[in-house]
Amino acid sequence: MRKVTLLLHLVAAMSVLAQSTDRCLYVQSIGDTLTVIPSDYVVGYAKDADGAYVMLSTGKTLVIPGGESIAEECPVELPQFASYRFNNKHNDQLFQSVAASEEELLQDTIRLSVAQIGKYLTATFQLTDEEATAWVDSVRQESKVTRQRMEAPVTYTIGRASWRQLQITEEATGIFSYKYVPFGRQKTVCVDFLTDHPTSQYNVPRIDITTVTGSVPMSKTTYISGTIAIDGSGVYPDMPATDILIKGRGNTSWSGSANSKNPYHFKFAEKQKPLGMTSGKHWILLPNKQTGSMLCNALEQKASALAGCAAVCHIVPVELYINGQYRGSYNLTEKVGFHNNSVSLDDESCAAMLELDTYTDETIWRSNAYKVSTKIHDPDFDANDTTIVITKADVIADWDDALQTLRYGDNEDYTGRFDVSRLVSYLFANELCYNTELQHPKSVFLYSENVLDDGFKLTGVDETPWVFGPMWDCDWSFGYMIGSSSYFVNCAEEGYYKKFFKPCLNGFWYDLRFKSQEVDKAYYTLWHNFLADGRLEELIDYVGDYYDYAAPSLSHNTKSVVNERDASNYTTIAKNAKEWFRKRANYVYGTLDPYDIEEEEQTEAVIPCIIDTEDDISLVSASNEGVAAVYNLAGQRMRKMQRGINIVGGKKVLR
Repeated sequence: MRKVTLLLHLVAAMSVLAQSTDRCLYVQSIGDTLTVIPSDYVVGYAKDADGAYVMLSTGKTLVIPGGESIAEECPVELPQFASYRFNNKHNDQLFQSVAASEEELLQDTIRLSVAQIGKYLTATFQLTDEEATAWVDSVRQESKVTRQRMEAPVTYTIGRASWRQLQITEEATGIFSYKYVPFGRQKTVCVDFLTDHPTSQYNVPRIDITTVTGSVPMSKTTYISGTIAIDGSGVYPDMPATDILIKGRGNTSWSGSANSKNPYHFKFAEKQKPLGMTSGKHWILLPNKQTGSMLCNALEQKASALAGCAAVCHIVPVELYINGQYRGSYNLTEKVGFHNNSVSLDDESCAAMLELDTYTDETIWRSNAYKVSTKIHDPDFDANDTTIVITKADVIADWDDALQTLRYGDNEDYTGRFDVSRLVSYLFANELCYNTELQHPKSVFLYSENVLDDGFKLTGVDETPWVFGPMWDCDWSFGYMIGSSSYFVNCAEEGYYKKFFKPCLNGFWYDLRFKSQEVDKAYYTLWHNFLADGRLEELIDYVGDYYDYAAPSLSHNTKSVVNERDASNYTTIAKNAKEWFRKRANYVYGTLDPYDIEEEEQTEAVIPCIIDTEDDISLVSASNEGVAAVYNLAGQRMRKMQRGINIVGGKKVLR
């Protein structure tokens, strides 16, 4: 290094760069490696057969083995976005996709308006260079996968993995720290969330239903005619007056009183897209009539979406008026069933959806191994639908056989009869929400695309297994219990399947959760990843985002003419919910039997470089092989691993 240092001193006077924040020194090396150093810190540079050498104004020398050329102008063409959009397929709260125009893609800043509750988004993008990738804060971004909170502008760096820029920071103590960050074209995306500036008095959409009778629906079995009109509040699309049929629905939530905040089921003659949601005929208005419950359905469905549950329902808070009279703050959502806007199947001819429920207002049976009360939700065998090729007996036989396998087969046998991934997601979401409805059971839905498939008997694998979902009805969740009807106060650190469900229904839920090691490992893996990859933080942030948007409507609910006027302090409930979810998730994760998880190989663009106190320092590579440094998510080096997520060796490690 002494020879190099002398050489640098000799050439320094000839090669000093002017101090400029927009100029850099570019060193190209073998293997398409490009090292970029801000000119502010360069006082001299040289090159010999072994590589390139850059003297820094901080007194350090950067050695780049294999450096073949040094230039003061960028020697490569920087890639950029060829397309950039937010696709509703990859964003559970987004009903209509939003894309940047060709003109916007050429600008340094892309501006998009988004109509969704919640500030997390997954971008779908293509780059002009097939070998390029994109980073945000040195974290590699994967199209259709990576989620990002986009409340503030987000700046992408678009370049190749072998391009790196030296970042030098002067600490308050006068000591300099050094690390490599990705180098490439900078593109900033600014998202305008329409929920931040709605146009209606109470923020949320207003639904006006007018009935031909001039009265509210009073029957759960008989439809009455009417129209529906929707003001989307500048967030969602409006809907002009459109014909509907409407009736009551529900079990404990239904009341025969016209002055009650009742749930309703309405249907269009043809498929419609209210609020821009997926096209469908059948829709539900949920009242959330239990005191303190008006956040519950929204948070339950968000939790199930983040868990990966099947056929997640969407919850939008609305102001409901019937015949001009305000009825309260409701939720608009899809009706569970075989519909394009709920469970969408290519072929329903052999499909069946079951509902596990103790209410006997419909035909139920308990002939299965666990005596679980069961009824057929779909298809409607009384509708004389000629496309249906199965019988009630076919449905009963397939379900009962699946439960016989669960109860009496070898421990792993039942995993061939159920979709394990969806089962694990469903069990996860119910434990996270502490949903006590399962013990009855009540409002438990599952479906099979083909109940006639007998492949399991031949191969041990059912090609069309039973799928648990969608998750539905969370009135008795989040710590709500007899004797303490409060939400997000109790049960955050209470056991669930082992403690609560072992004796229930002869062990039905307990067996589903614990009889298979495959299920147990998948369950642990989901909990581990949920805490490690940011989904818990997204759920907690969503609590605040949903409340901020819906708060005026929640307050207005106390002014309705119905009996269920909820005057709960939802500011406190939302605050408690955030704390409850964090405590609950950490508690459950801490009770699980751990498994070794094969971490995905993460090819990080760069790893922060550690520089010692010698006069001449070699920053040989971005990997700093042999240095077991620990960093937090902000890129700050830590003395030891902290509780939560750490970066060790370029990988996320949960402690």
